Amino acid sequence: MHGFHNGQDELLLIADEHGTTVSAVADLLSIRASTVSKMSDRLVQRGLVERVGDADDGRRTMIRITTMGIQAQKELLTVRDQLENDLTKCLDADRKVEIIQSLQELAVLLVARLRRLR
Repeated sequence: MHGFHNGQDELLLIADEHGTTVSAVADLLSIRASTVSKMSDRLVQRGLVERVGDADDGRRTMIRITTMGIQAQKELLTVRDQLENDLTKCLDADRKVEIIQSLQELAVLLVARLRRLR
């Protein structure tokens, strides 16, 4: 989506202006910190995020979204909304709720499984 490598869009969507530690991003995405570092390298090269030192702990690196990243984040959310609308336009409200609940349950199971594999 929009030229992102696998998972980079997810990283961009959780990045914020205050900064998030690499380990926090890894936990949120259920991936290794080394994977977050590789993903963020490409986003840094594109000017979408930056690495900054943690003001409270100089040993930690924070990933912070840039102005360009905020714009890309907005575009990603728009594309996701359009995709969701396209996929669900033929469903009635009850069926949408049912599918969303099922997908949320699957997501919880998947995250638990990925954490065990890490």
